[in-house]
Amino acid sequence: MTSHVDVLVVAAMAEEAAAVSSLCTDLRALAHPFAGGGKGRGAGSSGEVSASVGTLECAGSGAQGSDACQAPIALVTTGVGTAAASAVLTWAIGEFSPRLIVNVGSCGGLAEDITVGTVALGSSYAYSIAEATAFGYETGQVPGAPAQFGGQECEARARRALEAVEAASLRARSGLMLSGDAFVTADIAEGVRAKFPGAITADMESCAFAHVAHLMQVPFLALRAVSDLCSPRANEEFHIGLEVAAEASAQALAHALPSLR
Repeated sequence: MTSHVDVLVVAAMAEEAAAVSSLCTDLRALAHPFAGGGKGRGAGSSGEVSASVGTLECAGSGAQGSDACQAPIALVTTGVGTAAASAVLTWAIGEFSPRLIVNVGSCGGLAEDITVGTVALGSSYAYSIAEATAFGYETGQVPGAPAQFGGQECEARARRALEAVEAASLRARSGLMLSGDAFVTADIAEGVRAKFPGAITADMESCAFAHVAHLMQVPFLALRAVSDLCSPRANEEFHIGLEVAAEASAQALAHALPSLR
């Protein structure tokens, strides 16, 4: 184990982690055991695993009632998809023994009234493409796992963070966040909405992070921002909105973290 940190911040992509890095001081890169990423659209640096430790400059009310606080964190980039998210987070928990895991980055908006740039906070999490209903499981439920990852503590954590983010005049909402190894575009978005009418967002990692956190008994919160609206131009909108979404997510983290420590 490298060192204990209270807060482990995880992002799938380098661009998402960079927005958090810009709010940190004394950031120091660490070695890790993982191979590099693959090729293709969205690959390159986005597929590389990285790990670092540093101090996040929080905003809002600090633990001692000050206007700001400094939080020692580990910042880990996992790569895209549920397998990478699960593998790297499992390693990171063993490496840093965190008391809280926060997932930052971008997501697609599923709720009809959600807008690009809105900060989404997970009060519960489910797999969008898990299907074992023929054996008596619920839609989105992996056999042997809960139908959704959440519960009262998760809802309370999301509620505290939501209040802090809204107090900073950032658009935000909490609810069910979905994950699966598919980028949700218009051709599949309606089917996903029909199966999960209460879902607010879709991404490719947050439920996998929540699953690992559940197994390892570490509190978890996804705090992402909407980069696209799962529309016919979702692929283009993702690239247009990624940096804006990553920045909104990082700013929300800085405002929410004092309420979560």
